[in-house]
Amino acid sequence: MRIQLPSGEYRNELRQPIWDVLFLDADVNPASVGLRSFFQIVQGKTLSQTNLKQSGQLEADVSFRCLGMQLDAQNTDPLNLNVLPLVMERSYLIFKITDTTFYQANGTYVFGRIKQNAAVSSTAPATTVDRFYQHCGDEAVQAVGFSGKHVLDIGSLQAFRVDFQVENLVGGEIAAATPNSRIQLLLSLKGLQRRPVL
Repeated sequence: MRIQLPSGEYRNELRQPIWDVLFLDADVNPASVGLRSFFQIVQGKTLSQTNLKQSGQLEADVSFRCLGMQLDAQNTDPLNLNVLPLVMERSYLIFKITDTTFYQANGTYVFGRIKQNAAVSSTAPATTVDRFYQHCGDEAVQAVGFSGKHVLDIGSLQAFRVDFQVENLVGGEIAAATPNSRIQLLLSLKGLQRRPVL
């Protein structure tokens, strides 16, 4: 859809998310990593990992109207059984545009609900999980949304990021939250991307 900006310029407006990934690395306590940020380091990532072309900002003449945020993760390793639930409960996210905080929440609100399926093979011991799958990303009480007068506009070349940190793991939780194999966290900002008319 073509729209006219208050400046009089025209832009193509597309419903298009912005996404980026962080990883929970194997054999690394996620709380020991400290504060990390989505959208801050995009060099070397594939298109399936991020669609941001430069770290921490949009390109010239491109803007974004953010209408919501979602975090998705999948796990197929039964040895990672407790990783996502603990990371979800013991993390927080902070959405910043320039240095202003516009949204902060416990990870549970952004991760949403976890679904889990497991199957035991009839030929294996009863304690052996033959197939295992976890997914989080379905909305919790309600999706994280910004609407009406509360939409968040990210301007051309304006700095933005979503900070993420896992904290307060104690005792046996540290081992339980340390992944056996790497897990990808995919954060997406949902909304409208505005690009120059070609």
